[in-house]
Amino acid sequence: MNEALAIKYLYPNTELGEDYFVRDDGKGQFIDKWALDDPIPSDEVLEVAWNEYLAKNGEKPISNVERQLLLLGGQLALASFYCIDQPRTYHVGQICFADQ
Repeated sequence: MNEALAIKYLYPNTELGEDYFVRDDGKGQFIDKWALDDPIPSDEVLEVAWNEYLAKNGEKPISNVERQLLLLGGQLALASFYCIDQPRTYHVGQICFADQ
């Protein structure tokens, strides 16, 4: 479940990072800070909202494997850049890859 999107679905006029903060510690998302006057929604309420959001938007939840692949891809994208001394190669960590 994406708690940030579930909250946005429940409270469409709120802003992530202003009205509420969601964090992921590697074991799943959780509400880190809540600045709304309404009480913090329970996990059950968030789960219902998440499923309604998915149904409304015609989406299906991604698996843990798909989620990890997306995170890994994002990390590689941030860590990748061209090697200055070798044209058409990419640097990831300590490794350079040739662009074929």
